[in-house]
Amino acid sequence: MKIKKLIFPLLLISSLTALSVEAKITGAFFQLHGGLINKPRSYWKNELDLMQQAGMDTVIIQFSATDSSRFFGGSELLAYRFTGPFAAGKHEIVIEKGPIVIYEIETTVPFSYELAGTEPIMLFGDDGEKLRDGTHTLDSAVVWGADASEPIIISLELEEPTESISILAGALSTNQPLPEAKQVTLADQPATATPQDDYTYLLEEAEKRNMHVWLGLKLSDNWWSGKLDLQKDCAENLALANELQQYYGSYASFAGWYIPHELYPSGALPKSYMNFFKDLTIGLQKTGKPVSIAPYFGANMSPRDHGRYWERFFKEVPLDVLMLQDGIGCHRLPVDQIPVYYKEVYAICKKYNVQFWSDLEVFDQLPGEGFSADTADFSRVKQQVLTQTPTVDKIVIFDWPHYMSPTKGAKAKKLYDSYVKWLQEPSL
Repeated sequence: MKIKKLIFPLLLISSLTALSVEAKITGAFFQLHGGLINKPRSYWKNELDLMQQAGMDTVIIQFSATDSSRFFGGSELLAYRFTGPFAAGKHEIVIEKGPIVIYEIETTVPFSYELAGTEPIMLFGDDGEKLRDGTHTLDSAVVWGADASEPIIISLELEEPTESISILAGALSTNQPLPEAKQVTLADQPATATPQDDYTYLLEEAEKRNMHVWLGLKLSDNWWSGKLDLQKDCAENLALANELQQYYGSYASFAGWYIPHELYPSGALPKSYMNFFKDLTIGLQKTGKPVSIAPYFGANMSPRDHGRYWERFFKEVPLDVLMLQDGIGCHRLPVDQIPVYYKEVYAICKKYNVQFWSDLEVFDQLPGEGFSADTADFSRVKQQVLTQTPTVDKIVIFDWPHYMSPTKGAKAKKLYDSYVKWLQEPSL
């Protein structure tokens, strides 16, 4: 039975249509692990500003978890978030009970506040300024203990309309959990509880810049060994997506899902793998967000056979976005041969209403065992962009923090500066 495809937000469709005729990079993957997690908000502000200056509007987090690690939700701070719009004037936030430590009220407009209901602990009471002083320490917080069994009321007076209101909170101790999101309300509407982590900072800063963020799922080490229990992994990824949706689903910048399991087209895809991608895609689409993948390919198949492979795939899997790794950085094909393959796949994507993006590699893989790479020269990247633009809807790169962010090092800065200078020329 044909699956009804999700309809992209009109803003996203219009932006993709416009970008398809421009020769430029429009987004980037972020591979978050090691030293690239637990960054302060200032990191994300700076990186997104740099991306915007380079004409980019999209961030794709490659994966949110592995078999042994998770890259979100690790913060001890929680934000209870309410999404508006909220008119200027009085608004009451009601917290059913303690214990709770409130560090800050956060919104984008000037405000004043008063506390009512259950009194806070005397030693950690309010001076009328603590919850808007920008200081997130216990000395500058207001604290209610476990004996706060009656509602806590925060009465806000907004001077101007705003789109969101948040309370930044923490627990008194690990054995005294914070109130559930449904126990914190504004105008009888429950809050969304989000940890103060990289994802929160990224999504909030992206929202301010009208940027789009795609969240990757879990990538198991067993995927590469071919020993993955596909049904179990599908269930685990849908559970992970549900958790991510609960934490971050209220952000307008949260654009879609990325399945990090990379295919290598070669002959017929086994039925078990086809079912895996079909079931996972359909399950993710139930959240109301589109789904993407980023396979790699090489000269093992002709361009025509490559197109046929994806036609068979799309007949079974109602994918929304296909991002093909161009393979230039891994030396799979010469730059000038990529458009021949892309043209075939682009036609199939249009037939099945799938957006076709190029996952353009801005690195140069070095010889030797394992994977190591360095930033590519701008002249090669420019050639990739120019040759691929006519046969894609959008170009994103792999990846930003390792190979193109000017904060990474001299070579990455040189690529970034050269690229931005090229963008500013009268004609591309």
